[in-house]
Amino acid sequence: MSVNPFDIRTVVLAKHAQHVVLIHFPIALFFAAVAFDGLAQASVPIWQVFWIHWRVRRRPERSLPPYRLPVEAVAVLVVGLTGHLGGFLSGVNGPG
Repeated sequence: MSVNPFDIRTVVLAKHAQHVVLIHFPIALFFAAVAFDGLAQASVPIWQVFWIHWRVRRRPERSLPPYRLPVEAVAVLVVGLTGHLGGFLSGVNGPG
């Protein structure tokens, strides 16, 4: 008995057909959501700025390093970009 690949019942009711959709796809979505959530918080540049200022505050004889300004600028851009994109994803900044 041969299986017809164009028969919808064969595709939907096959024993393995729904396993990928019900098991593997949600796992991949969860991993992607966690990764994007981490990126959306823009926490790495914020923690870098905190660490730079904390390190200088512990030793008053030190001055703030000149590379702090580009790090702070990147942090501001990342936070602003994620806030802007979050507005579109939430539907607040939609077209029209």
